Amino acid sequence: MDPAINVSNESVAQEPALTMGKQLSLMQKAMLELSIPKAIYRNAIKEIPTDLEFRIGFLKLYQTFGSSTLPAQEEIYESLKADFANDPIAISVISERHLASMAVSDANYPAALKTVVGEYEKCLETSLSSSTMWSQYTKFLTETLNSVTEPNLQRYVFVILSKAYTRASAADTCTPDMYLAWSKLHNHDTKAKLSVLDKALAAHERNGALWTAKLRLALLESGENSISRVESLVVQALRVVGKSDDADSLSMVEMKTERFAVWKMYLEWAAAESIEGKNETRIEAVERRFRECLSVHELGGTSVDTAELEAYIIVIYLDWSYNIGGIERVRSAADRLLSFKQRSTFFLNACLEFEERDILGGSANEGLVAVAKKSLKSLVTPAQLTRLRKLHELVCFSDTSRIDSWMAYISFEMYVAQDVKRVTEVHWRANKEVTDKDEFALRYDALRTEA
Repeated sequence: MDPAINVSNESVAQEPALTMGKQLSLMQKAMLELSIPKAIYRNAIKEIPTDLEFRIGFLKLYQTFGSSTLPAQEEIYESLKADFANDPIAISVISERHLASMAVSDANYPAALKTVVGEYEKCLETSLSSSTMWSQYTKFLTETLNSVTEPNLQRYVFVILSKAYTRASAADTCTPDMYLAWSKLHNHDTKAKLSVLDKALAAHERNGALWTAKLRLALLESGENSISRVESLVVQALRVVGKSDDADSLSMVEMKTERFAVWKMYLEWAAAESIEGKNETRIEAVERRFRECLSVHELGGTSVDTAELEAYIIVIYLDWSYNIGGIERVRSAADRLLSFKQRSTFFLNACLEFEERDILGGSANEGLVAVAKKSLKSLVTPAQLTRLRKLHELVCFSDTSRIDSWMAYISFEMYVAQDVKRVTEVHWRANKEVTDKDEFALRYDALRTEA
C-alpha cells in the first residue's frame, strides 16, 4: 500500500518539478490526482472505521473515473475484506466487483457473471447464510435479469434466481419482500404466482403486503364464484393483518396502515363492481363493509396519525353512495358519520362538494360559486340553501382560524345566497377568529373588489 501522503501547501511547494518550473508529465499528474483521494480515504477510515456507507460511496466515486483508479478501488475492496468480513452488504460489494463498470454487451460479461455467482454461492454455504445475505444475492440476480438481453443468459439467470428463492424459502430465510419479488418472476403464470404467495403467507401470515398481492390476483378472476372468493380472502386477511401477539412489534399507526391497504384495494373493487351490477343485496353487503371499515375499531378512530387513511375511504364511500343513490344517500351516509364523532374540515368540505355537484347536475368541473358568478338567477332552492349554509358553518367551526373556510363561506353568501346582511355578519365573526388578520383583510378586500 502507498504510505499516507501529506498534501499541505508546504509539501506541494517543495515538489521538485514545481519549484524548478517544469511541466508535470501525464503520468505524474495522474499519480498526484489519485494520491490525494487515497490520503483522504485512509485518514477518513481511521476516524470513522465502522462507516461502511462511506467506503462504498468512495468506491463508487472511484468507479466513475474508470480503469485509471483500479489500484485505489482494490485498496477499498481489501479494506472491506479486512474490516467487514461478515457484513452481508460488504460481501455483496466484494462479490460483485468482477462486474463493476462492465457492460452487459462485453464479451467477458458471462464469465464475470459466473464468477460473481460462484462467490455468492460459496458464501451462502457458510455460517454467513442469512436473510440479509439471501436478500442481497436475489436482489443482484433480479437486477441482472432485468439488464441482460441475450436469451441464453436470461434463462441462466432466471433458473439460478428461481433456485435461490426456493432454497431461501426452505431454509426459512426468505423475507416478505423476497417472496413478493419471487412472485413477480411469474407475472405471466397466475398458478405459479399464487403458489409462491401461498408459501409466503404460510411463513409470514400477518404480512399485509403479501395479502394484498394475493387479493390483487383474486380481483382479476371472473366467474360465478369470484365475488365469494374475494370476500372470503378479505375476511381471512383482516383476521390477521395488522394484529400481533407481541404488542411491541407494530405501532398502532403501522397496524392501521397495513389494514388500510387491504381495505383500500377491496373497497375500490367492491364499489366499482356493485355499481355495475346494481344488485340490491350486493349493494347492502358493500354498505356494511364501508361501515365496518369506518367504524371506531377500524379506520374511524380518533388518531390524528390515521386521519388521512380514513379520509381516503370516506371519499370512496361518498362517491359510491352518490352513484348508487344520489344526494339523498350521500346525506344519509354523512349524517350517520357525523353522529358518532366530530369530523374533520376535509370531511365537511367533501360533503359540501357533493351538495354542489348535485345542484350542478352531477358536474364537478366548476364549483357552485364560480357558476353563480356567471348566472343571473338563483341556483338553489331554500332547502338547499339551508343545507349548504349549515355545512359552511360546520366547516368554519371545525377550524375557526382557517382563512380559506371563512372566505368560502363569505363567497357563498355573496354569490350564491346573495345575502348582503349575512356577508357582513360572517365577515365580522371571521375577523374575530382568524389568526392572521392582515392576510384575511387583504383577501376580503380582493373579494369585494371583484364583486
